[in-house]
Amino acid sequence: MAGRQKNLAGRLKRLRREETGAEPAGARVIGPGSIEPARVEPSSTNTQSSARKSALGRLRERLQGRGQAYGESSSGPGTQPACPTQLGPPKDLVSWETTHGTCQGREALLSGTDMHGDWHLEEAHLADPKALAIMAQDPRLLAASSGDALFLDTETTGLAGGTGTWVFMVGLGRFRPDGTFELWQGFLPGPEAEKPFLHEVARRIGAAGTLVSFFGKSYDQHRLLDRFRLHGLPSPFENRRHLDLYHPLKRLCGGQGPGPYGDHKLQTLERRLCGHQRVDDLPGSAAPEAWFDFLRGDPHRLEGVFHHNFLDVLSLVTLYGYLGRALTGRRGDGQLLLGSELLRNLALVKSACKARDFSGALQLLGTTDFPEGPLEQVLLLDRLRGECLLRTGATAEGEELLGLVHLRAQGAVEPCEGVKRAALESAQMLARSAAKRQDLVRAAEAHQWAGTWLACWPGLASHAHAQERMGVRLDRSLLQRSATDA
Repeated sequence: MAGRQKNLAGRLKRLRREETGAEPAGARVIGPGSIEPARVEPSSTNTQSSARKSALGRLRERLQGRGQAYGESSSGPGTQPACPTQLGPPKDLVSWETTHGTCQGREALLSGTDMHGDWHLEEAHLADPKALAIMAQDPRLLAASSGDALFLDTETTGLAGGTGTWVFMVGLGRFRPDGTFELWQGFLPGPEAEKPFLHEVARRIGAAGTLVSFFGKSYDQHRLLDRFRLHGLPSPFENRRHLDLYHPLKRLCGGQGPGPYGDHKLQTLERRLCGHQRVDDLPGSAAPEAWFDFLRGDPHRLEGVFHHNFLDVLSLVTLYGYLGRALTGRRGDGQLLLGSELLRNLALVKSACKARDFSGALQLLGTTDFPEGPLEQVLLLDRLRGECLLRTGATAEGEELLGLVHLRAQGAVEPCEGVKRAALESAQMLARSAAKRQDLVRAAEAHQWAGTWLACWPGLASHAHAQERMGVRLDRSLLQRSATDA
């Protein structure tokens, strides 16, 4: 027991030392966020150098997969990142005074007509809030507009949660009333400046009506909240609309799996949907090392981190504009959106159904007809159309269409998983609808079809449970009818 307490005390001591950012004994601050290493005797130099290399090696191992997770290109063995190194603080830093001290960062002003890939930044103003709300499955976004949006991207020291992960750069972009686009990049020059840095970040987020990020609900927001809590700062995210572009764009481009858009990562989507191809971009996986090099006073690549963050924010703007044109399928000048129209319309219909807007889904289905498409997608469209017809009161028409899905799937030589699923779900819907009308013969027939498809494709547990419940319901109804007839 004593040994366990001793180990725990040692771990707590190390954590406190890391969190307070205490400088090594004998070291002195030589500039904003820069620490000059203590002078050491020759006998201890090799030991400290070995420890530093070991720590950096562990850090590189933890961050090795980050470039892959975010679709970035990491430098291979023996190659150097695109950005050259430099000494001293990043150039063009500006200071802002807060109630907790001074924070630093950069500010850039762009014209709305400036291009990012094939898109003008000002095309974000043409985004339809209805498309955003449908695809994000969040009705609060009906009140969103580009004028009150704040585009958020962070750079951190790792992907792990907790207060051991530092947020050292926050990019925040917004449109000004005059149509220009302002991009503020807050920078943390050292641990001692974190509270004023976070205070300014929170103030700017708190002034926004809608946050726009990419994977921000799952990552950026939580990393910032960890740091806010550490300093006793209130959360600026409470009751604020937040459009996380990752999930709706993933739905729009084919959903789970590789699909035609590869990995659905930011740099994949910005290239394939908005025509932006990055050149000599420092991967985000190299950002932590650049910041730690700066803190030690070593040559660093923070200029590359600033540029990487700058491009990320601009991609948020153009992808926001792309998502906001999903309902029309066209840009403001009439050009067709890049990407698959079929996948886009399927995603819109499924999102409308999930929001129980079946009339709206039927309207979308009226413009979605691809009879020559893959059988899997054609049957999915018919299954969705049949469901919407049932939900809007066109029972006979809906049941007929659901029955046709079963027949077409039955005629497939080697039905794939998608065909089997469409047939199974159509048969189960048809059984429920017929049972509700007390057409027990039709319901029992559809239930039998569903059982056959369930045996071919076990599907999810919910399908098996639905099948079991329908069997119990039919048995009970048949017994009641027999008793009535007797």
